Amino acid sequence: MIVFVDGNIGVGKSTLISNLRDYYIEKGHTVKVLNEILPDMTEFYEWLADPNSSYNAYEFEVSLLKTRLYQLIRAVGSTNESDIILVDRSHFGNAAFMLVLYHMGRFNNHQLDTYIDTMQDIDTNVRISTYSTHVLMYINLIASTDVLISRIRKRGRPEEANITKEYLSMVDDAYDEVIKIFIKRTTSSRSYSLKPTSNYEVIDANNVPLVVMKTVIDKINQYLDKMGLPKLE
Repeated sequence: MIVFVDGNIGVGKSTLISNLRDYYIEKGHTVKVLNEILPDMTEFYEWLADPNSSYNAYEFEVSLLKTRLYQLIRAVGSTNESDIILVDRSHFGNAAFMLVLYHMGRFNNHQLDTYIDTMQDIDTNVRISTYSTHVLMYINLIASTDVLISRIRKRGRPEEANITKEYLSMVDDAYDEVIKIFIKRTTSSRSYSLKPTSNYEVIDANNVPLVVMKTVIDKINQYLDKMGLPKLE
């Protein structure tokens, strides 16, 4: 099974993945974790503050998307059907952050459409490469902006020092847009070819980490039961 964990900055993706890894290993499962591969984000956040910067943020966003695909395909090819792969952020999550930048006026329509075309190719590749070997599930963690800011300040990453509630609210709105356009396919001003995704759960992450983990485990087992597959116990 492959579980993708999405969500805003500071929502607790890494904590959830770490807790799930420990839980499933204790249950006797083999677990592989695919952490989000990020370079130094200092230049990116400087670019956010200064639109006149020469930093190529578009190439940065596309490279993140492609890196995620290559990372996932390598992981799938090296594991067995019974293994669990936990992925820190999916291509849907990447698209949410791209939409934020688009709505901020940092990318034009052509760049957005080209990016979405790449994302559609990745979605197709993920479905094909895992069709006969892994069940896919997407978890989207949500929390209030107050909670997010508190967690961001607590972990104290220098490059995140200037993140505002307004920016986090824009990310939340972009995730809502992703769900409507790409997950539920209920609305879109453009023509996209992604298939609807039924295995996508939005989870309240305002609670303490262990409560969030239990909720996610329950949702995973409910989905496996719906698919007629054994629970991960």
